[in-house]
Amino acid sequence: MLVRTVLVLFLLLGEAAVAEVGSPAAQVGPRGYPVIDVHYVPGSAGPGMPGTAFVAVGSELFRTINGGQTLEVTGLPSADPIQDVAIAADGTLYVASGNRILISTDGGASFAATVPTSAGQVILEQVEVHPTNAQDIWVGYRQGFSSGGILRSTDGGQSWSLAPPAGWSGKCAAIAFDPQAPDRMLLVRHSYYAYLSTDGGATWTQTAYTNAGDTALDATFVDSHIVLSTSSRLVVTTDDGATWSTIPGVASIPQAFSLPGATRIMADPSTVGRAVLATRVGGLFESTDSGLSWSPLTGPTISADEFVLNSGDVSMIGTPYGLLHRTASGAYGRAELPASAVGRMAPLDVADLSIDPGQSNRMAALVRPTPTSTSYLSSSALMTTANSGASWTFDSACPPRPISVDHGPNGDLYVTGSQTLVNGDASECLQRWTPAGWTPIGPTAVPGDTVWCWDVEVSPTDPLELFALTASQINAFEQQLLFLRSLDGGVSWQTSDSLTSELVQSFPEITIFGTSPGGAPRIAYIQRLPSSAFYGGEALRVSDDGGSTWAVRSGASYFDNETMHVSGGGANPGRLYAARMSPQDLQPLQVSDDGGLTWRAEGTPLTRIETVTASTDESNTLYRASYGGVVRGTYSGASVETLGSITGSVSGTRVASAPGGTIVAAFGSSGVWLKTVPAASGTSYCGPAVPNSTGASAELRMEGTPSLSANALTLVARRLPAGSTSLAIVGDAETFTAQPGGSFGNLCLGGAIGRFTPDAGSSGPDGTYQLVLDLGRLPRPGGTASAFPGQTLYFQTWFRDAVGGTVASNFTDAVSVLFTN
Repeated sequence: MLVRTVLVLFLLLGEAAVAEVGSPAAQVGPRGYPVIDVHYVPGSAGPGMPGTAFVAVGSELFRTINGGQTLEVTGLPSADPIQDVAIAADGTLYVASGNRILISTDGGASFAATVPTSAGQVILEQVEVHPTNAQDIWVGYRQGFSSGGILRSTDGGQSWSLAPPAGWSGKCAAIAFDPQAPDRMLLVRHSYYAYLSTDGGATWTQTAYTNAGDTALDATFVDSHIVLSTSSRLVVTTDDGATWSTIPGVASIPQAFSLPGATRIMADPSTVGRAVLATRVGGLFESTDSGLSWSPLTGPTISADEFVLNSGDVSMIGTPYGLLHRTASGAYGRAELPASAVGRMAPLDVADLSIDPGQSNRMAALVRPTPTSTSYLSSSALMTTANSGASWTFDSACPPRPISVDHGPNGDLYVTGSQTLVNGDASECLQRWTPAGWTPIGPTAVPGDTVWCWDVEVSPTDPLELFALTASQINAFEQQLLFLRSLDGGVSWQTSDSLTSELVQSFPEITIFGTSPGGAPRIAYIQRLPSSAFYGGEALRVSDDGGSTWAVRSGASYFDNETMHVSGGGANPGRLYAARMSPQDLQPLQVSDDGGLTWRAEGTPLTRIETVTASTDESNTLYRASYGGVVRGTYSGASVETLGSITGSVSGTRVASAPGGTIVAAFGSSGVWLKTVPAASGTSYCGPAVPNSTGASAELRMEGTPSLSANALTLVARRLPAGSTSLAIVGDAETFTAQPGGSFGNLCLGGAIGRFTPDAGSSGPDGTYQLVLDLGRLPRPGGTASAFPGQTLYFQTWFRDAVGGTVASNFTDAVSVLFTN
């Protein structure tokens, strides 16, 4: 027999330390590595060979000789974070890192360092080499926050001189050479101005490329045109900067997700007039008219920072999640770092997560480049796992600009997104994945020019019955919300609710919280009224008939400007839970048992509750995600336990049934955290127990299975006084004896009583006593005996306590267990 105590000192933003349930939560990914730059070695790609490229990740430089299938470490010495990489026509490699240029002439096996300037606080951010003269190197640098300039070497980096055009001030944003006329080059200042030279930098012409407030990101020559990207637009000049024109957005994609913010622009040397650009939230685009117009490029639409062109094909893409390489099938896979550099992998920020209810080892996660509250503006990649996070796979065919992801009851995957409408057709904004691939199933007749499909839910009783929330922007402050219903798996849709809501950064979600007596799903969501303040909603909309009719549950004092999330269902159908997103104050949970008509405050107050998820296995059990982590407890607050020391901010939780217990997943800025909460066995009774000296009622939980053949049952007593001597007891009858022998508590079992005397132990600093039972040797009067199938035994824990200076004892509540084979 083994006695174990559990010690977890986990502070929830100033709350008292609480006990952890089961084993600690484990970070299971997804993980990635941000690619800063990727460059092909000129002429390295031959027939049947994808070519050699160098990939910058943080302060390390890797090489691939098979087009990104595998990466290997180079000889780059310890360096500051890499800012830029350039490769000369003769294969010489230049790496900008900190205040140094690192130069390799042997394919990255070794490097020599040169320091272009001795000025302080200098970061070299751009390096470019003349297309035909490998000795002519240009460098853009930043000094401090906003100052900077241009450096030049004409002897391969042996000596350097300042080379800014007249009138230059501020940081450099881009350096570009015209490959068709190598002495034609462009220097782009961080804001306002660019400088064009047609004589290799001997003389310069200044041109104003944008308006106040824009920040330049990249520029390139496309034939005789110059294309330049800023933080808010894409511009082009056809007359060497005399005039600039803003390039219109792409018709099939919302402007907010389209051309502004292009991080890399590249002319295709194999095709006249063709260019490709990458954006953080729109994927890849191409132009075939020298940059005058653009259209989406076939391929992954994830956040992209860099890419390489090989005979016109985008063979590799540098993303915030890793290097993607094109496979023989045309799909894209991710190159894994070599074993020696696995430490460079970091958890990715997860904006949404779904667990397959039929196979809890299957999960789908939407990842985004950096943590942000505007998840629907930045979620840009779908990753899936079929082994509980042991490995993750990019879905390069995922619909663009995903917002939410959900599994259906039959394993299908649903992803919502956004799109610009063409004749009201919004079919692309909601798509379903099956083993056959992705299929658009969104509505084909919605108002407005741009639509967001915020959320989709599948009926728990009919996999063909779908519910969706869409929104069309009315003006800068409002959106038209539509609640849609489909009875045929998305072939056709009917509008069942239409209203005006404030345009907000957080998106509305659908919750199904049970079924009506007639079998129709009960549905709820929050409407944010146009006059409300920044956080949350002011009206709860509820349907008890599957969306046919709606009632407004407004006017309750709880639904003010800080209501963030409403959920329900689980093991308690018909119950609703509302989370209040107060950024500073401790707030209790709000609970309604009548469809939102009345609410009551329950549970231990927490700071800024993000989501509430009801257990699918245990009645009255909830998982609450807050900025401090995740806690598990009953809706009434009778117990609160941490789910492990989760780092980073937590955006939400998901639960699913699994053999042996409940799978709980927390997701947010540090990826996905998983743990299994052991299944509770037996039936609790005789509770709540008499409060002990801590002011709480001690609780007993039997974790594991009542199967005698499995012999896997653990007794866990919680909320005891710290360091209290504890003793488990077992009887074969349910009785009630008030305060036996002067105890403060009540004895709730009788008959033949056995005491686990050899296993008595301390409750430890956190007030938890845990005992693994041997079902073949349970204590009975006069010895031990085995439990037998069909037998019901009753368990309780006695413990020492002291109240008001009087030393006595107390009891937990009790649990009855019916044993099986």
